[in-house]
Amino acid sequence: SETITTVSTMRIVEPTITVGSGNSITNATALYIASAPTEATNNFALWVDSGATQLDGTLYVKSTSRFDDKVAIGTATSVAQNLHLYTAATTGAVPLPMLSLEVSDDGADTAAGEGPAINFYIADSTTDSTGSGTIYARKGAGNSHLAGQIATVRHASATDAVGDGSLTFSTGLNAGALSEKMRITG
Repeated sequence: SETITTVSTMRIVEPTITVGSGNSITNATALYIASAPTEATNNFALWVDSGATQLDGTLYVKSTSRFDDKVAIGTATSVAQNLHLYTAATTGAVPLPMLSLEVSDDGADTAAGEGPAINFYIADSTTDSTGSGTIYARKGAGNSHLAGQIATVRHASATDAVGDGSLTFSTGLNAGALSEKMRITG
């Protein structure tokens, strides 16, 4: 009996690259696709028509990406929501940050009042949805820092068998620690 680790039709390995003295290489890759066809209704540089795609390394996406189905991050289980973020619980007593929104000024002097936002849209009778609400953190002065947090936290008296929780809203001032400003309990 023999265990075979990997069977594949094509295997691409790291290219052998020798960099001469004083030379440098900007980009190196084992597979490079210069462009996609442009003549069809649907044009793709790479098409995986069936089966799971596994990427064990870091994935860099430098252009617009579209997901036509549900996305699960942190878990392999199927989900009902369009986006599902998952992390394992800890024994700590503080919220576990699972999503960060950051506006980077990258040399631009952003104005007071600017900051990341989450917009909520409700479909109406037209072809587009209309904005119905926004959650946002406004920009103060200086570098990026944690300025606000919305969290769902377990009640202090709750146990794993009881799902009692509160919705908390916290803000921070001048790169200081977050301070809870409002709590909605069930």
